Amino acid sequence: MFIKISMLCGTVEPLFSGTEDFATRLTSQLNADGHSVTWPNWNDWRASGAPGLYRILGNDATDVVSMQYPTDAFRYGLAPHLLALIGRWPLVVTIHEFSAAHPLRRLSISALTARADAVVMTTEYERKMICQWYPWLARRCHVIPIGATIPPLPWRPSTPPIISHFGQIRPGKGLEMFLECAAISQRLGHDWIFQVVGSSVARHRDYLDTLIQRSGASNIQFTLNIGTGEVAERLAQSTAVLLPFPDGATFRRTSLLAAAGCGAPILTTVSSETPEAMANSVIAVETAADAAAKLAELLSDPARLLDAHEKSSLIAGMTSWDTIGKSYASVFESVLRGRGGRVRQRHMGRDIGIAEGED
Repeated sequence: MFIKISMLCGTVEPLFSGTEDFATRLTSQLNADGHSVTWPNWNDWRASGAPGLYRILGNDATDVVSMQYPTDAFRYGLAPHLLALIGRWPLVVTIHEFSAAHPLRRLSISALTARADAVVMTTEYERKMICQWYPWLARRCHVIPIGATIPPLPWRPSTPPIISHFGQIRPGKGLEMFLECAAISQRLGHDWIFQVVGSSVARHRDYLDTLIQRSGASNIQFTLNIGTGEVAERLAQSTAVLLPFPDGATFRRTSLLAAAGCGAPILTTVSSETPEAMANSVIAVETAADAAAKLAELLSDPARLLDAHEKSSLIAGMTSWDTIGKSYASVFESVLRGRGGRVRQRHMGRDIGIAEGED
């Protein structure tokens, strides 16, 4: 089935937005799969902008509206909410980080989802959370994970072993435990190199400076603000990746997904939020000393190291952009068929409308 999709996300270019980056990558994948995704040329997300946005979508003759929420472009604008209430098109809303949203924003999401044909959450934990607030969404709610923003590469571990941490340099990433593990490993006489690969965040510059000052062990390296291609190279050359998130690993951790995409064995913390499929594919650690001990076991046993690599690759398969694109297309197709409307097929380079039951 060929589907024409209007992506509602907005843009804050040249600034970076994680949600916009996700929507851009999803757009590329859906287009590569043979669908047609367009972004309305619109930047007025206030309530007064809703009529103009409605007209643009009507002119685009879209089949499905795919809305991301919240986004940096929307900010506190109400045009998305009004469009969700008055729009005549099938609507699929992807909600990002509902669990972290302010209670007022959670309340506003009721307007977005009241008439939505489907709601997509990025983890099972997020799905449970929104269904606690809005139980009537349970039948319309789907879970599709986000994907890595770093290109995948084949795993080729270095000698001496390199243990990596990757992500934005800010609190809540487990960097303190990573550095403590490095110090313990050095005291135990291991020749491992611990590298922090990440991007600095302006408002957390003091935090980064403090980490660098306190990382007295000579086996620690900081590599900051490099391109995605070089990040992928460093992850692919890592013998293992240590990501001790304080709240546990989940599929919303893009740094973990990036490591999995490069096949590096992953040591991380596991919590009640960690999906079973992920928990079965990582090496769970609790403390810096525990991490150092499990690294020693892993690096002394080639068979165990290879098994950890293969399990990491399983996570990559579950969160590949190809899988994500097909999952979204399946939701869109289900929504269209549920509406009993007309769907499209490609025939001799043309879009042919086919009524349900005719194909």
